[in-house]
Amino acid sequence: MMGYPIILVEVLATVVESVLAIHTVAQIAQKRLERLVYRWVLVMSSLLMTLLITALNQIQAFSFVTIFVSMVCVVLITGVTSSGDVLLRATASVITYFVIHTLDYVLAFTIGVIGFPGHNTAETFTMLMQPGWQRIFYLIVDKGADCLLYVMFRKTLLQLRPFSHKFYCRVFPISFLLYVVTSTLFSMIAKESVFSLRTAVIALWIFFLLCLVGMIVIFCLSDRYRKQKYNNELFDLTNRMMAENYRHLYEKQQAFAKETHDFHHHLVVLRQLAHDAGDAGTEQYIDSLLEKVSMEGPVCQSGCHVIDAIVNCKAAEAKNEGIRFTYRVNIPKMPNVEPSDLCAVLSNQLENAMEACRKLTGKEKWMHASIWMQTENMIFFKVINPVEKNPILPDGRMVTSKKDDKDRHGLGLASIQAVAEKYNGVMRVECRNGKFVSMVFLCSRPAQEERRNYGNRQS
Repeated sequence: MMGYPIILVEVLATVVESVLAIHTVAQIAQKRLERLVYRWVLVMSSLLMTLLITALNQIQAFSFVTIFVSMVCVVLITGVTSSGDVLLRATASVITYFVIHTLDYVLAFTIGVIGFPGHNTAETFTMLMQPGWQRIFYLIVDKGADCLLYVMFRKTLLQLRPFSHKFYCRVFPISFLLYVVTSTLFSMIAKESVFSLRTAVIALWIFFLLCLVGMIVIFCLSDRYRKQKYNNELFDLTNRMMAENYRHLYEKQQAFAKETHDFHHHLVVLRQLAHDAGDAGTEQYIDSLLEKVSMEGPVCQSGCHVIDAIVNCKAAEAKNEGIRFTYRVNIPKMPNVEPSDLCAVLSNQLENAMEACRKLTGKEKWMHASIWMQTENMIFFKVINPVEKNPILPDGRMVTSKKDDKDRHGLGLASIQAVAEKYNGVMRVECRNGKFVSMVFLCSRPAQEERRNYGNRQS
């Protein structure tokens, strides 16, 4: 009577464990199949795994070989169902089975403490591994706990994706070694009668909770990494779009300057014709037009198209808003810095300065920008503007009066900081005597190359 129920429960337990393992790893490695196809593959592969595991258990029940084969099967199956590389899937498989089997031992000894008081670990483990109602109850509780744990962590599993290949190269051998060591210790505890059941339960629960805390820490770090990666990609995309816009603006500025120059000469010719014809009214009207037509063209012509476009654009904005804008640009050659990064630094600096000037009341609105190349591979940006009050808190954070400004200002500073780090540079802000100073230094070559060249010069 007992044979068929226990066999059925054993098979169902193996199916549940196989489904959870495959689905968990597939979630981490990012599923790529359509929903219906994926579900069909999941069910069929889980049934095949169950048959294989059941056959292996007939040879030697609950051996490490069976577990290793299960891990390999999960890695191979998820190679079809997901897009993650083999190292990611292998690491996820080891971690998944580590959690499942750790929970197996924890629940086994916990049930023993509750249902079989006075027994040692070996006696309890033997009773739970033998066919019977105790075994059925244990399997139901154990696999139910596995399902509950998956439901609790299914959303956080996706956060393991962003890590680099190098990260998994380090994590995989560590996690695999940890799994082998802990499994060996658990097996020793389960087979030796010298261990107190209550002591084993307390130790295993502490170990399991520490593992969960470690996983939560990893999830938190991965979430921070994912957000940082997203922000960097967003900054890069935004900066590239701004650089492209400024490139088009520069082309339009040059075209407008040429047209203005030609138009000026046309007016001069027309004025001379009106003068020769003795048409004083037309001559006077043309003189008024000549006063309005500027011959200066673009304000800044350093040779760096991105810097010229940004300075000219901000100069026009400042003039329209009554802000006195002065500048000094000394860029003898195009720096070895991506245009999008130049745009990110200078445009954000000038925009922040203009925003501060807009808030001034009863003070002259002005700002000054200095851009120069100290050496062939070093470029400096310095922007000075007056402020109503010191926007720098004692801890170095920036404050603004409105939330929208705070968000925009914060993103601008973050973008500048990201570019500075990319080029082994420095960003510094300070406020002295009612003047806010923003300084950025960029090295147009990697620091390693600079150090190598310095060493060559020394030798």
